[in-house]
Amino acid sequence: MAQLLFGIAKVDFDKGNYAEASKEFKAIVDQYPECACAPEAYYWLGVSEYKRTGSADAMKAVWRELMGKYPDSPWAKKAGIIKEK
Repeated sequence: MAQLLFGIAKVDFDKGNYAEASKEFKAIVDQYPECACAPEAYYWLGVSEYKRTGSADAMKAVWRELMGKYPDSPWAKKAGIIKEK
């Protein structure tokens, strides 16, 4: 189910429906945290929030959660380019 929801979220993201994509990515990380796609969903949730709000802080907050929950995932490493000062 998580994989299906991920596909739907990516389609919404690609169409520019960032609010819907955010809801769907959030549902994945909340309901399926053990799924292999959860770290990637966190990454795209951050990007969706940035696109939806224009706030880099919103994206960084989500990415900090990603790095805290899945520190060894490739998606955390990708998000890790943003460092706290």
